[in-house]
Amino acid sequence: MAWYNTYRPQTFEDVIGQTLVKSVLQNSLIRNKIKHAYLLNGPKGVGKTTIARIFANKLNDIATKPESRIDIIEMDAASNTGIDDIRQLIESAKIPPISGKFKIFIIDEVHMLSKSAMNALLKILEEPPTYIVFLLATTNPEKLIPTVLSRLTKLNLSAHTEQDIISRLKFIAEQEKLNIDEASLKIIAKRSTGSQRDAINLMETLSAYELDTYNKNNTAELLGLLPEELLNEISKKIIQKKFDTNLISLLEKTGMDGESVLIQLLEYLLDKSFTGDETFDALVPPIASLLESKLPITSVSAVLALLQITMKNINSQSVSKFSIQNDRSQQPFDQPQPIKEIKLPEISQPEEVVTKVEKSVKNITFAQEFHSTTESIAKIILELSKETSSPPIFKMLAPDLIIEKVENNIITFSVTNGIFVAQLGSEKLQQWLKDNLNQRLGGSCTIKVEQRKSNAIKPQVFESEEIIKVEKMQKNEFKNEAVYTVKLIEKTIEKPSKDDIFYKVYDSLPEEIKNSKVPIYLGEIPDPTEKGGKEENWDSHVDDMFEFE
Repeated sequence: MAWYNTYRPQTFEDVIGQTLVKSVLQNSLIRNKIKHAYLLNGPKGVGKTTIARIFANKLNDIATKPESRIDIIEMDAASNTGIDDIRQLIESAKIPPISGKFKIFIIDEVHMLSKSAMNALLKILEEPPTYIVFLLATTNPEKLIPTVLSRLTKLNLSAHTEQDIISRLKFIAEQEKLNIDEASLKIIAKRSTGSQRDAINLMETLSAYELDTYNKNNTAELLGLLPEELLNEISKKIIQKKFDTNLISLLEKTGMDGESVLIQLLEYLLDKSFTGDETFDALVPPIASLLESKLPITSVSAVLALLQITMKNINSQSVSKFSIQNDRSQQPFDQPQPIKEIKLPEISQPEEVVTKVEKSVKNITFAQEFHSTTESIAKIILELSKETSSPPIFKMLAPDLIIEKVENNIITFSVTNGIFVAQLGSEKLQQWLKDNLNQRLGGSCTIKVEQRKSNAIKPQVFESEEIIKVEKMQKNEFKNEAVYTVKLIEKTIEKPSKDDIFYKVYDSLPEEIKNSKVPIYLGEIPDPTEKGGKEENWDSHVDDMFEFE
């Protein structure tokens, strides 16, 4: 018989750990307040089934009435997952207990039941006979349907501590006359990751080698682990950036793949750090990064080479970051670095057309008095509106921007309407603008966008005297005004889209029209292909009618 079955606890006192769960179940026995269904939840090998069996034996008083064991029925849901299995269980539950006080069903890995089987189980959980007790065990309670979960008394079991596992292993080693030191037991406990059953299995595996004595070196070797001395030596060499062929040869002889070496090295370094030894703390991030990347690393030498490269990158980034922080400490956000002059690309269009948007951006109005930060931001907005690489939507919005205030590194912009707020507030465009401002101002800023109040200072979209005259002359002829505006937009915006034209036309309309809730007829929009233009220059052709509220 396997050791974990041979030494399975038979009483609550034998169970190591799980103090709270044991107290709850023992108190329910003492006070005779038994629930009809319990759920024992926890990781593997922490005693779920063991505690369920002990509790069932206590309920039916197996110690004095061994025959009542017949009324304790165990079922493995992993191999009995179907609705037919649950139907048989329900039929069995209808028969009262033969010898014991209760008819008890222990269902292990209950989350493995199919959905239909769980729904069938739900019926008897809702209206159980008074003599029925269900003890359900699972490692994945989230897989149970909510209606089943709501009818269970939930008991959570935690993973065993290393000390609890070592204590249990010592007891078993004494019973089996196994000569093993505590350092070896600690290695076993650590490899079991909180599972007492796994720890007992590992120690039983070691005992099969029939050694007279088990110490930490031969235990590590038998379990396929690197000795602590070797892990310490590897860590030193990585820090010193010196690898000798003997060390690499020694590692390759272990037959381990690169990922196993990394995992063991990370565990060793974390243990060192936990004890207060910070010697190798710098190695933890690069090793964790390599493991996270999930590269197909098999060669030990490749692991060491990658660690060296990663360490170099981290060191260089740290130096760069340090330099940048020092520079910024000398030049705070309110005193931006000088802005390099940006040359405009040569454009073959007439000068008056080229400068239309440029003039409008230059006339950005500020809601507060000029100071160095506001002025520098305005210059940046102007430069960005000229750059060919800037997003077209930003070039369209730039003339409408007002810098409301700059406070605590927060730049608040305002625009005329909610549509513009949504466009400038989009995550992609806002991130682009923030990155450019941060880069040129040498700081870190946050951007806020709000809609401008109706009485706010509003910049003119186009400042040409000629257009102002046209607007005055044709004040009430909205059709001609709209068509003229569209023609102007065609010249000032490269590859204008339907949206570009719509929002520009809308912005040029009088306030009494904007505030109305009637369809506005803007007249026939010229076909862009009439005078040799190309259809592909437009995102889509402009419709004859714009309707909005």
